[in-house]
This record gives sequence, C-alpha cells and structure tokens, in this order.
Amino acid sequence: MSDIRNVRADGAPASAPPGAFRNDATIKDDLLEALDGGASLPLAQPCATQAELITWADEVGLPAAFVLLAASLHQGIAAADPVTSPGRDLIAAIAPGAEIAAVAHRFVVWAWEAAPERLCEIMRSPAFHVAGGEVVELHRRAAAGEAIDRGVWRAAANPRRWASAASRSYNSVLQ
Repeated sequence: MSDIRNVRADGAPASAPPGAFRNDATIKDDLLEALDGGASLPLAQPCATQAELITWADEVGLPAAFVLLAASLHQGIAAADPVTSPGRDLIAAIAPGAEIAAVAHRFVVWAWEAAPERLCEIMRSPAFHVAGGEVVELHRRAAAGEAIDRGVWRAAANPRRWASAASRSYNSVLQ
C-alpha cells in the first residue's frame, strides 16, 4: 500500500524520513542561502507541475502534501498581492526534524469544517457536498496517520467525478 505522503512523483518510495528537511539543518540552511542569493522556490513558480513540486519536496525532505498546499496558497497570495512572497518565511519557520506531515491534511479538514467560510457550506450542490465530504474524510484519516493508497486518492480527486457533480448541479439549477 503506497502512501501519498511518502512517494515521489514517479510512484517510487520517497527517501526522506518523516522529519522536515530529513532532520538535517544543513538542508534548510542551504535552501535559505540559495533564496537569499536570488533563487526562487519551485512552489513560487506558477508553471511548476505537481510532479515537479513532489520531486522537489522529496529532494529537500518536506512532505509532498505540505508542499502542494503551500504552492496553492502561495499562488493565491501572489494573485492578490504580487509583491508578497511568503516562501522564504515559510521555509525559515520550519524547524529541521519538525513533524509536519499532517499539516496539509489538517488544513483541508479545517477549511471544510471550521474556517470562517466553511467549504461544506459553500458547496451547496448535494453531489459536490458528497464528493467533498469523501475527500475530507480521506484527509482526516491521513492526518490521523493512516496510510491511504494512491488509488484511493486518485479516485477521490478524479476530474470526471467532479465534472459529473458539476453537471448534475448545473442541470438542477436550469430545471
């Protein structure tokens, strides 16, 4: 059973142990030095693919789900304020060895259930609500430490499933 938190983009097991930066302060220091020298984080690149982000996450010893969430949030911040780039601050705030594997999963559960504008209330279509609830349940289980098979993640995030939910929702509005 493979676990999305511990696999590379090619499906091979990730080499990074659970602690951030593989529990190595040198990895973090080198990354911060590169950023101070003008380098940019892959998560700050709007054209970075999911595979590139996952590969980079493995290279620097960060959980893939965390990097994918950070990239999404960074793109949202950049769209609202192109001058602000929280990437360096994010990297600086993570202690080498910190257990951050569940952060992205907990964020999704929070956004669904407890955010000021809860996603479960925004998704009014029954089809979207059911699909979203199933995805949130997977994140809840992953945050609790359960290894979720990649096939289960793929099925939950299948674009056809979401398009079908959107179609049913749109059709119900038209009728």
